[in-house]
Amino acid sequence: MSDYDPAELPLAARDALQHRRYPPSLLNHLDALEPAALRAEPWAALLQGRRLCRLHSKFAEATPLIDAAVAEFQARGDHEGELWAMAEWIVMRYHPDEFDRGLEGILPLLDSATQPYLRAELHFGVFLCLVGQSRIQEAVVASETALAALDQETDPWLQRLGRIQMLRNIAAGYHYTGEMQRSVDAALQAASLAQAHDDTAYTRPWCFYELGLAFWRQGRLDAAADVLDTSRRLAETWDHRELWRWAVAAQGHVLRDQDRLDAALAAYQLAGCWAEDPEGPAFIQLRQGRLAEARWSCEVCLALAKEGRGRMRVAEAQLLLALVELASGKPGEALALLERADALYAASGFEYHAATAQLYRAAAALALGQSSIVADGVGRYLRFAARENVLTCAWWTPELIGPLLLYALQHGIETAWAQHLLEHRFSAAGPSWYASGSPHQNAELEIARRVQLSLLPELPPSCPTSILPRACCRRLRLAVIS
Repeated sequence: MSDYDPAELPLAARDALQHRRYPPSLLNHLDALEPAALRAEPWAALLQGRRLCRLHSKFAEATPLIDAAVAEFQARGDHEGELWAMAEWIVMRYHPDEFDRGLEGILPLLDSATQPYLRAELHFGVFLCLVGQSRIQEAVVASETALAALDQETDPWLQRLGRIQMLRNIAAGYHYTGEMQRSVDAALQAASLAQAHDDTAYTRPWCFYELGLAFWRQGRLDAAADVLDTSRRLAETWDHRELWRWAVAAQGHVLRDQDRLDAALAAYQLAGCWAEDPEGPAFIQLRQGRLAEARWSCEVCLALAKEGRGRMRVAEAQLLLALVELASGKPGEALALLERADALYAASGFEYHAATAQLYRAAAALALGQSSIVADGVGRYLRFAARENVLTCAWWTPELIGPLLLYALQHGIETAWAQHLLEHRFSAAGPSWYASGSPHQNAELEIARRVQLSLLPELPPSCPTSILPRACCRRLRLAVIS
């Protein structure tokens, strides 16, 4: 281990932090410092905090170091140090959902950063907090502002590193706005830049994770499975604690959408989380037919969302609850929920989710015999999916979607993409109702079955959220998987 005397350490840590380098000798020295000594030197604390966050996704350990650096720079009146520290501080506000606090702290500083790279870093933090607030159009503007700033950066290394970070994150923004091919392209660009040089190897676990999500959200499930497995293995190599769990949970999402529900459940149990998806166990419970549990989970999600987690969270909970109502034979209740969710998605610019709401709006209308709504909903979804080369939706429920695609074929609604979806998502291992009979017969049988289901009595009442202690509902683990 190389020793740094008290005069050398601040300079070495500052140089490494500002150039985004991680010299092994310096990292070893930081690891050997007592916690109090580390926090006392703000550049050292900031470098160690960034390292823990970006290289190892140890967010809980990184946060107090970054907070200490901000406080110390402010106490010293070191405005330059404060700017660099705030670029890390705002990222830390994303993970505990402190979006308002993050924006309040960073917006007054945006015009203070003269270096293009640092300005891009600050806008990246703004992007994260705006996404957290469901202000997706503004978030995309912030991310594109960051990329524009990087175009002005004269240091090729910082420019490349900044582009890797911003491109892999803007992929999520484009997904929300329904620009699915653009999302995949951005994630591919980030992964390509990360692989171009060995000195950016530490960015690859995150890049492959985001690329895997982009493939999954587009419905390219085999590609998603391969890329997420790469991300998981790289996360193991780099000791990425949270990223490893997120990658495993995302693999569970892919398995679930491949109808491998037992394998998906095992992945969730291994991960011990639901990755970045806020609905917790609700959808896997629904897919497994555990409707009472799914209803409870949805109601908890809705209660939490209404406490202030953003319009998108409310819409997600409403949509999932609508799927529970459909599975329970109550299409009228489902349709009302879907109409409300669609309005929230449309108002917020979440086109990907709005298309999903339209698809399931058509499913509810099919059970109710409201043909005009069926044609409108399935048509709007299929036009979106064809435009963006999408083979899925936000929550893929094949037993609802299959009949809608057959209905579209029968009624001449975007038939090319309806047929494409049937061939790619149903023909290899489709449900029994698809395997026999003509498409016309199967569609008619499905309509009749759903009308019958709507006449069934309701499920036994589920546990109301009002009796639950609030502390039990705060995190994503809303129910124990068993």
